[in-house]
Amino acid sequence: MVCSSDSCALLLDFQHKFCTVAELKCFSWEDLIDHLVDLDDLSCKDHIDKLLSSTVDHPIVRKYPLKPTFRKGFLKQFLNSVEERGLTHDSAYERLVSLLAEPDTDRELHYRHFPIKNRFITIQESRNFLAHGTTGLHAWQAGIALANWGIRNKEHFHFKRVFELGSGLGLTGLALIFSDTPPLSYTFSDCHPDVLQLLKKNIILNSTSDGEDVPKRVNKTNVQVLDFDWSEEGGPRLSKLFQPDLIIAADVVYDFDSIPQLCTTIKTLITTTKAYSLVACTVRNEETLDNFLESLGGSGLEVSEDEEEDEEERDPKGKDTFWHSKELPVKIFKITLVSENSII
Repeated sequence: MVCSSDSCALLLDFQHKFCTVAELKCFSWEDLIDHLVDLDDLSCKDHIDKLLSSTVDHPIVRKYPLKPTFRKGFLKQFLNSVEERGLTHDSAYERLVSLLAEPDTDRELHYRHFPIKNRFITIQESRNFLAHGTTGLHAWQAGIALANWGIRNKEHFHFKRVFELGSGLGLTGLALIFSDTPPLSYTFSDCHPDVLQLLKKNIILNSTSDGEDVPKRVNKTNVQVLDFDWSEEGGPRLSKLFQPDLIIAADVVYDFDSIPQLCTTIKTLITTTKAYSLVACTVRNEETLDNFLESLGGSGLEVSEDEEEDEEERDPKGKDTFWHSKELPVKIFKITLVSENSII
């Protein structure tokens, strides 16, 4: 069997999942090992070398490391899989020994890398889903899904003024900024001081800035970071600051108590700026989501759900840019004033 390691789809899939710290059960281990077994000895060694150099030994992973338990677990799983099929590779064993020899540092923060075009978006996040009293220090599924959706549906974002509620670590915004059709301007917002600090750090990390302040421009997009608590302020202050074309949010619908104020904020922004909103929701609790949709309807807003086909059914050009778990569904809603009667 002839296959170049530089263009091997399996190796590329492993790199993407590894760099984004996907769960080990999500890797196609059997497919990879079957592929290696079918290769001649030289090509098999070349593929394993390529796998290591594009994952645990990738320069960006060396510079901004993933959490140690994940890197060790990945190599252990790989070595167990190749041993079962009678394959060996000294470099993989040596790399695992080197990782095991590293001190067990209980770092609260680690990195994840999301490949887009010819670069990575690097995000620093907490190893805990809940840290310092907030969930905003972790990159969540709906934010990744909204980034993928925005890259596919570029007409919503290209050369537009975008405002994001609850930006968290900034992954969605950075993905859109580094897409082929970036927004004209992008305003990140959040309210927790630790989240804002890490959000700013991630923006700087992915820019060409050497300073400690968020640059005014990243790639081709004007950027700013706003300290804004929509659960307390609503939207009037924002409408006086700027006029966005689009308001977006991801994974902000999880608390019954905050839903009324979220709906009020969205309505105020839409009414005063003539914009519309896109909200991505991971469906963890149907009752909570239904309450949100009912609250929007009761606020005089019209909601339409995106009805994109499953990824497997799309044209190859419409495949997701970033991998994320599909265990829980993500729904994306467009929200407008009732009078507009618009659909996605």
